[in-house]
Amino acid sequence: MEVRDKIIERAGELMLQYGIRTVTMDDISRDLGISKKTIYQYFKDKKELYLYLLDLAEQEQIQVVSSLLQQQFGDFWKFLEAMSKAELDFQKAHPLYHAFL
Repeated sequence: MEVRDKIIERAGELMLQYGIRTVTMDDISRDLGISKKTIYQYFKDKKELYLYLLDLAEQEQIQVVSSLLQQQFGDFWKFLEAMSKAELDFQKAHPLYHAFL
């Protein structure tokens, strides 16, 4: 796994566990055993890192909804049921992404 991917994954996990406001770039660098300078090579600040995580979550959610929209449903209630199930499945499969949405 690339350094950037490790930063993204671990930052998201830490923000989920301790809260977005609580986690600092120092926390992320210390946890990963890398310098803050390394993180800043990829993200100019914590806000940019958070916005990137938010964008990833939104893109994943869009894919889920798009796949449902391509299916044919007999009526609105079946569509609503499928959307609800997809949302629950998304939450279970991606707790980190769901927390950012």
